[in-house]
Amino acid sequence: MIHMAWSFVCALILAAKFSHPVFAGSAPDGWTVSLPPASNARTTGSDLAKRWDSLSLTDREKEMQNQLLSGNVPDSWREFVPIQVSETIDGKVYDLVIFVAPDYLCVGTNTDFLRMPLSPAGALSIADPLECLLPTRRMVNQIYAMASVKLEPHPLPPIPDMTRVSYFSKHNDSIERQLEEKHRRHMHGQLIAGHKKDVILTPQLAKFPGRVAIYGWHKTIDQPIQPLYVGHRDSWVDYSHGIRLVARKAFLNGSAYDLRDLLVDERLHVLVSDEGPVKAASSDSPTSVEEVKETDGETTTFLQWTPEVRVYINESTASAETSPEKTELLFYALPNGNSIEQTLGKQLQASNDWHYDIQHIAAQTRFLRREQPGKNVVVVLLEAKGLSWPAWRKRHGDEQIPKLISELRSRYSSKEPSVVLCGHSGGGSLIFGFLNASAEVPAEVTRIAFLDATYGYETERHSSKITNWLKRPGTSLCVLAYKDDEVTLNGKPIVSATGGTWYRSRLMRDDLTASFQLSEKSENDILRVISTDRRIQFLLHTNPANKILHTVQVEKNGLIHSLLSGTPVEERTYQYYGERAYSEFIR
Repeated sequence: MIHMAWSFVCALILAAKFSHPVFAGSAPDGWTVSLPPASNARTTGSDLAKRWDSLSLTDREKEMQNQLLSGNVPDSWREFVPIQVSETIDGKVYDLVIFVAPDYLCVGTNTDFLRMPLSPAGALSIADPLECLLPTRRMVNQIYAMASVKLEPHPLPPIPDMTRVSYFSKHNDSIERQLEEKHRRHMHGQLIAGHKKDVILTPQLAKFPGRVAIYGWHKTIDQPIQPLYVGHRDSWVDYSHGIRLVARKAFLNGSAYDLRDLLVDERLHVLVSDEGPVKAASSDSPTSVEEVKETDGETTTFLQWTPEVRVYINESTASAETSPEKTELLFYALPNGNSIEQTLGKQLQASNDWHYDIQHIAAQTRFLRREQPGKNVVVVLLEAKGLSWPAWRKRHGDEQIPKLISELRSRYSSKEPSVVLCGHSGGGSLIFGFLNASAEVPAEVTRIAFLDATYGYETERHSSKITNWLKRPGTSLCVLAYKDDEVTLNGKPIVSATGGTWYRSRLMRDDLTASFQLSEKSENDILRVISTDRRIQFLLHTNPANKILHTVQVEKNGLIHSLLSGTPVEERTYQYYGERAYSEFIR
């Protein structure tokens, strides 16, 4: 790497005539990141550390984002420092100038600020609005080589508190003492390195989704304490991590260039990556921030897959230990207008919203585990921003849905889990999006269940895929629906003649009769259409009273039956559309 004289840096900048909303000014010592002016009543880093110490990871990262993007940062951090790299590629010399933050991400006043470790998703929630990205391993090395202040790493004891903000503050104080004692000529705004590990971009994350990549904490340029490591879940955030932002806009041979394009370039990526091309993540990229809790024999994980997809995962500790080789992932796409918490259900108190008492997916899952002691049933609830999967698909299309399922399944890849796709109401939209984006239904999908959720079924798009999938042994389909085409609300029909689940479910049934032998039997207002081997079941409530039975079908053991239909324990200790069989499991 060749260091560039300041005059040459200025010449490149002026020649490019580069003006971008992120950077302003033409000072030779860097560019100014675009943030609101600092308030006279800025909150100190010490006060923020106390305020955030008891917060969850998600809450404190939201607070960090609000503080930083409102301008509560030291003045010196706003000035990004230029770094020059030179490489000869295919006989041609390439000079690259990038702009990096002088220190790790921090909030507070000029004299009292906190260097704040973040998860990858938390970092991206700040980097994206500032049109920045995280560095690569090579960039970290380049920053260390160019740093005018190189600090010695000061590790703290690895204790449980190492992930708490109070411990972050303790390490921050250690860094400040080191600067005072050994670098008294240090001026805020100089490029500092060596004092933390970097959270970085690496192509290895494509192989290990849901992880954080860390590297650095250099003793010398060739001796980092932390080699590249992707072993931690991306919810792991400890005091040693640092977030160094790099501006997306750079100069390549005097012309403005987007680092994201450079990172994926088959030839030129070597300027910034020593691992091959790497895609720069953004806050819209699939990633996760997660919180894990263990209570009452269950492990519960909440994670944010993208800003618009929230995920809940629940696993029985006992089942995970006794039957890990028979793991079944139950993906349950939420109905329109219901949150994860409402869908799980709970013992209803007088002040609670009625939505908490209409599905009880948590209790029904516990019932399923009791009935299938040899199976590890893991329930995964999927919530779209705005509480509507149809609306989410209009914004994002269908291509991310198989990726969502695949990446969540990869968390259990060593167990080779089977997959159940289940949706209630608008949640069925996610299943149809999955079908649309897949050439065929993947082999790991063993069951699909529509709980009054077939609104999006289309013969042309879905019939052959479902038929071909059902021809494989070990697959099952369960469809619950009710006659909704004559139901009114406030004097108006709730669905059109062909828009409800009554019409769409019978259309799916009719399409399947071309390939499977189905028999019909009417019982207690329910038309049961079932294949000879019971793998295919349509339970269609005829609704003679013309009531709205949309959620009642779920409440009355709907999830239980959709998972146990066709098995030896079908309706053995419960009855579909009967009294709640899971009441003892409601918490």
